[in-house]
Amino acid sequence: MMDRERLPVERPSITRSFSVPYIDEEKMPQRFGFYVIAGLYDDNRLAEIFIYSNRKNDQLSGLLAGSLDTVATMISIGLQYGVPLATFTAKLRHNLFGPAGFTGDPQFHSCTSIFDLVAQWLDTTFPNGKFGVEPPT
Repeated sequence: MMDRERLPVERPSITRSFSVPYIDEEKMPQRFGFYVIAGLYDDNRLAEIFIYSNRKNDQLSGLLAGSLDTVATMISIGLQYGVPLATFTAKLRHNLFGPAGFTGDPQFHSCTSIFDLVAQWLDTTFPNGKFGVEPPT
């Protein structure tokens, strides 16, 4: 088994905000906003991710917070043990659960779940698991 590659104490990161539609308990349309923070190794390889909601103290945020944090932690540990990013994003893509729908984002038009949207961004931003590298042809 490969040893875990620890991150330096200070490291660069990229933060991306997203917004996904949902219907609240009173059947009113709402938007669920969240941030993905990607920490990098010195060579621009993706090393960790964090997913945070910008909503506090509502039912949807409470239900999702635990699963968002758990999935982000598992991806981060896997990356640090050498699991290719594509292994994770292939499993996250096209998961179907709300919130989901049209994002209003010009780059990522729609998603089938928050995890699908995160995977779309990771695949686009970190081709081959590295920031600033051209995707394979």
